[in-house]
Amino acid sequence: MSDPTNDAGEVAEKRVRKTRVAKPKDALAIPPLQGPAGWILCVALFIAGIPLCGASARRLGVHDHPGIVLDEVVAMLAVLQVTPREPLWFAAAFALFRLFDIWKPWPIREIDHRTPGGAGIMLDDAMAAVYAAGLVKGSGLLFFAS
Repeated sequence: MSDPTNDAGEVAEKRVRKTRVAKPKDALAIPPLQGPAGWILCVALFIAGIPLCGASARRLGVHDHPGIVLDEVVAMLAVLQVTPREPLWFAAAFALFRLFDIWKPWPIREIDHRTPGGAGIMLDDAMAAVYAAGLVKGSGLLFFAS
């Protein structure tokens, strides 16, 4: 006859062995933002961001106050749509986006200065995202071309 306490211990041990330990890369897969659903989310947040950022800027009395970050969040989500799902690629994508967001090469600076309200706040970051995404995507094609 088997010992019931020992059987329970074996069952628990099997469960522990079956439990998968999360790897750092697993965190990058949650939520799965790439693909059509990710682009739909980016577009919806961009459209919602125009009146939200515009109203925030009016209340704060500054065109693109540093406290308004929805524009950066939406733009970074867009860059991540084309970024390989690896930590170093994510870091590179973030660094490139911030570079273009701060530097504001043509036409980003023009958009930032000439487009009023929430549209200007959202569009300058969207253009910085286009520049960053282009470099990320181009680099990915270069490094992974067969």
